[in-house]
Amino acid sequence: MSNAKKTYATGLYAQRNEKAPSFLVLSADIVVDQFTNWLKENQNEKGRVKVDFTKNDDGRYSATLNTWKPKESVDF
Repeated sequence: MSNAKKTYATGLYAQRNEKAPSFLVLSADIVVDQFTNWLKENQNEKGRVKVDFTKNDDGRYSATLNTWKPKESVDF
């Protein structure tokens, strides 16, 4: 597991309704201005943002920026 500081998505709130049908995994509430700004601030060189959705110890869900990048290969 990584010890890197997590960057949480601003303006994106996800939750699971235990009474919802099984095919409904999560519901999201998006604050458009906040989430749009966060997306723009965190987009990569290709204009994309990778987000991981995780379940916290308290049962709530979080959306965090996925910053993983493959290691650059070294030519010999």
